[in-house]
Amino acid sequence: KMTADNEIDIKEAFQRAQNGHNNRAKLVASLKSRYSKLEDKALFHEEFVHYLKYAMIVYKREPVVENVIEFATRFAMSFQSLPRTEEEEETSGISHKANSHAVRFRVCQLINKLLGSMAENAQIDDDLFDHIHQAMLVRVTDKFPNVRIQAALAMTRLQQPKDPDCPTINAYMMILENDSNAEVRRSVLSCIAMSPRTLPKVIKRTRDMKENVRKLAYQVATTAVT
Repeated sequence: KMTADNEIDIKEAFQRAQNGHNNRAKLVASLKSRYSKLEDKALFHEEFVHYLKYAMIVYKREPVVENVIEFATRFAMSFQSLPRTEEEEETSGISHKANSHAVRFRVCQLINKLLGSMAENAQIDDDLFDHIHQAMLVRVTDKFPNVRIQAALAMTRLQQPKDPDCPTINAYMMILENDSNAEVRRSVLSCIAMSPRTLPKVIKRTRDMKENVRKLAYQVATTAVT
């Protein structure tokens, strides 16, 4: 509950976060104030992940669930560097293999939002980078297209165009060539880094079976060569 010095407990923060009209910045600030005063953060991490998991099992894009995911992202990004915890390890590493496609989708979505919210010059711990990278490389081959889309978008910041063997770019090129789902191909077109190696693959998509893929491929290709 809100206390005299304007703090909030985790459960109430998650309940309030479901309502998109609540001021997210205030919620984050209030919960962070509570967090900063704790000697032992482990219990907080455990409880935070516990309430986050309620959202992680919902596959449907319900507004209340999207609001919770957005709140969790903002709270995590309110720290200069992400605290590496066992819970985070579980969220980014183990749960992505969950039997539930909803959990796999939400884990990829959360990683996509976290990486997308980081500053351009943000540094990611090497081990964490590799950990996320390996997980997303597995998920871009998931049998559910929505999971593949979120995993592909999550890897945007993990591209290294100067590396001729960049695993992300290799995966992107494979998807453009072979993925049967047009929305997955489109998501890759929207984030693939342009280079002499990737441009021919993008140009090839201007002859895609689906018009909206052809259109986007044409836009991406013309932007790259102008």
